Amino acid sequence: MTHVHRWLATLVVFVLIGTVGFAGSASAHAILDSSSPATSTVVARAPGEIVLDFSEPVEERFAVVRLFEAGESDREVDIDAPRRLSTDSSTVVASIPPIPNGLYVVVWRVTSSDGHPVSGAFPFEVGDTSSGRSSEALDRIIASLRGGSNLAVPLGVARFLSYLGAVLLIGLTVLHWRGGGLGRVSTVRAMTMGAVGLVVGAIATLLLQGAHSAGAGWSGILDGALVADAARTRVGLAMVARFALGALWLAVILGAARGLGNGAPWQNAASLVAVSTAVTFPLAGHLSAVPWPVLYVALGALHVGAVSIWIGGLMGAAIARRVDPSVVARLSLLATWAMPVAVVTGLATAVRLTGGPDGMLTGEYGRALTVKTILVVVMVGVALIVRRRMHSTSRTGPLLRAEVLLALLVLAATATMTGTSPVGEGAPVAFNATLSQNGVIADVAVSPAAVGTAEVHVIFTPPGGALTPVEKVEMRMELPSRDIPVIPVDVVPAGPNHFVGIVQIPYAGPWAVEVRGTNAGAVLRWSTTMEID
Repeated sequence: MTHVHRWLATLVVFVLIGTVGFAGSASAHAILDSSSPATSTVVARAPGEIVLDFSEPVEERFAVVRLFEAGESDREVDIDAPRRLSTDSSTVVASIPPIPNGLYVVVWRVTSSDGHPVSGAFPFEVGDTSSGRSSEALDRIIASLRGGSNLAVPLGVARFLSYLGAVLLIGLTVLHWRGGGLGRVSTVRAMTMGAVGLVVGAIATLLLQGAHSAGAGWSGILDGALVADAARTRVGLAMVARFALGALWLAVILGAARGLGNGAPWQNAASLVAVSTAVTFPLAGHLSAVPWPVLYVALGALHVGAVSIWIGGLMGAAIARRVDPSVVARLSLLATWAMPVAVVTGLATAVRLTGGPDGMLTGEYGRALTVKTILVVVMVGVALIVRRRMHSTSRTGPLLRAEVLLALLVLAATATMTGTSPVGEGAPVAFNATLSQNGVIADVAVSPAAVGTAEVHVIFTPPGGALTPVEKVEMRMELPSRDIPVIPVDVVPAGPNHFVGIVQIPYAGPWAVEVRGTNAGAVLRWSTTMEID
């Protein structure tokens, strides 16, 4: 069996092992598909429980559901801890005590199957009529809950350490494969630092993940229960595996230092450890939570491997004080195929996660992706100059250091993207507007306010809270910035002055929303602008 075949076989084995049980129709990020009570609705009877149905499985141990009664002094209602349905791991239920008529706000926080906490909030009312104050109460209660420690930045640093460690380990191993460079003191030292970075990053991620998912802040990083809960999640299991791989890497490095790099046992062990390390990154990220996870985890592992070979080889050349011609030739050969593979696989996974070119340019994930793309383009240009000069002159030091700096920035952007949802998140997840026309109040809610399928609710409150019906209700949406026809929204009665419908939102941007209806013989029109990310 050739070395190429050995690597490919190893990749297939570890991807299949690592993705057992992960198949399903996940979306790489949990989105609230529906709720009971529904967003911005008026229910005649108080519900006995709050039901939240998400687009993918969520972690029960990190689920938080809170209920607030909105009034002159907002107060939190004591409810039961949320539980996940045994028959549906994407549905969370929290039982609530009997509550009187009034305006309520549900605030929730869960951790999606890709390890990222997501949160949201929505109002509902118990009674016969809408108070027209749901939007105001929602904003007020959300604002009162903001604050606390943000662990996103230290989590990003921990991920960066793991990325850097993996890049050094895999890149230097491949660069000096079957060569004498693996036994050099500088190479052994660099690979040892890489193993330490991989392990330290994994431990830090595990400690921070539980506290971040539970919203506990810095006070929760040493909470044994939270750490244990985090270790049982998909991300936590990947971190535990990465910790074990760090120990195996030390054994591989020790063998290289003793001159075993040309032996088949060492090469087989190095292959297994390198491929396993690459696989842990997509398993701990968004790609493990999309449909066809085996395929996309394999694609993600290939991307990590190509980036490591490219950037790790570059760092190996920068670390060595003297670069002999054979290493230069091998670095050029590796970069020739590693660069395009890294770019193509990175683009393919980005398109899959964001849903298309439009999604790649929006939100925090899109901004990080744009920065990474620009850095990669510049880095490729610098790399071509460096490779050309390496063959003709030894004066490549400044350009080589500049390329290494760009590589570190690329890894930092990658760490940022790993900790950011490709579809964006925020609270509230629904668009809500309270509009008034001739004394008739219209509460318009669209959930989620994102590209794709959305649920629409329109609730009317005539003057004085009377139940005078609003009839002949029509709704339409228009995106002036694009040359597309006006989208009619078919809304049907769901109760007294309550209309519901489903709409397909094709593009992001500022949508003009118009509702028309007849009340007491008068034709009324309500309009607003809805921003879709």
